[in-house]
Amino acid sequence: MVLQAKLFFIASSMEEFAEIHEKLFIETAAIGGEKDLDGQKKHYAKLFAEYGMEEDQFMVQLSASKVKLQVEDAVQLMKSSGLSGTPAIVVNGKYLIVTSSVGSQGEILDIADFLIDKERKEGR
Repeated sequence: MVLQAKLFFIASSMEEFAEIHEKLFIETAAIGGEKDLDGQKKHYAKLFAEYGMEEDQFMVQLSASKVKLQVEDAVQLMKSSGLSGTPAIVVNGKYLIVTSSVGSQGEILDIADFLIDKERKEGR
């Protein structure tokens, strides 16, 4: 999950974050069986290239100190929330949605949208 966390934090610093984040979620599910870490990185580098980030810049970002610190914080959060794999979504620290509990990636996003809306309404 460290690679996926790095991808998230790299994407979150980009203007097109929402679009990239959705594509990352879909791509992560699609290449879930890929065991070769370098192959995964090359795959994701192509995705980031679609948004103007060259492969060498992408590889530098993967090992940047800022990203490393963000990942360390995320690992602590994942441990405390019970996450054991990706793709998964935690909503407001209360709900853990994993792909094995639903039929499709679209369904996991629908459930997340429902829970986010619920949490927003309860927060008012």
